[in-house]
Amino acid sequence: AAETLLAAFGTDVLAPWDMFGAMVLVRIPAQCAGITEDEEAFPAHAKFVQDTLFHTYKVEVPVKVAAGKLYLRISAHVYNQKVDYKADANVFCVLEY
Repeated sequence: AAETLLAAFGTDVLAPWDMFGAMVLVRIPAQCAGITEDEEAFPAHAKFVQDTLFHTYKVEVPVKVAAGKLYLRISAHVYNQKVDYKADANVFCVLEY
């Protein structure tokens, strides 16, 4: 799941891979919150992205700020399918502030 989103976003994860289990924090492109990669993200940016995903696209996923960057906290379990994460990546390709 994380690899699908990473390929779509062209970004990275918050920590080394061996620190993750079923949950992982995937960095999302800054422009999704209307800022540049050089600008620091704040909780208001995370709220904007999370609320837009939920209210516009019916995608419920936590969006967090860490070290001034925005991250999706995704959780992949046995009941999830790859198509669930491909849909999330496609939403982000069109989401801009």
